[in-house]
Amino acid sequence: MSETTIRIALVDDHQLMLDGLSRLLKEIPEVEVLATFSDPLQARRSIPSLNPDLVFMDLDMPGLHGSELAQQLLQEMPDLKVVVVTMHVDAELIKQIVKLNVAGYLLKSDDEADFKQAVMAVAQGKQFFSPAVTQALVSKPRTMERSLPTKTLALTEREREILIKIAEGLSTKEIGELLFISPRTVETHRKALMKKLDVANMA
Repeated sequence: MSETTIRIALVDDHQLMLDGLSRLLKEIPEVEVLATFSDPLQARRSIPSLNPDLVFMDLDMPGLHGSELAQQLLQEMPDLKVVVVTMHVDAELIKQIVKLNVAGYLLKSDDEADFKQAVMAVAQGKQFFSPAVTQALVSKPRTMERSLPTKTLALTEREREILIKIAEGLSTKEIGELLFISPRTVETHRKALMKKLDVANMA
């Protein structure tokens, strides 16, 4: 990303969302909003030439679904960071989107602070998933009981704490200091989480 400025493009088929998110992001001194797109097809054509550092995008858009847009842009622009902003908090969908190597996943109902924190975390090379999204992955409400693998539900309280901190973008050292445990212990829990969740990396 740029050293002094985080260059951002926004894609959402609702103009109200674009206007609100644009105003919010412009409150961050390090941010420059390059462009907003209500048409995902236009975004697909224009974003490569704009070469932003980060793109916030919706999923449900006419003409080109956000997952397809993200996949196409990331194939063409490997260094691009994509943060999904959606109403959907379904665990299976979240896992499918994460597999696209996105930098974050936010809900439209999240607080302004979550959006600002996401920008700064991604700018530092981290991933960011809002607390509500993380909670959807580690909890077991009845509506998700059948779709979530059994492994996902077998987390200890400490593992849940660490998973949430990882999703918030904290480093191993930061997690250790916050929970008063050693970095080695945090790494042990990371490995256990990867095994239980059946994933190849913590992304």
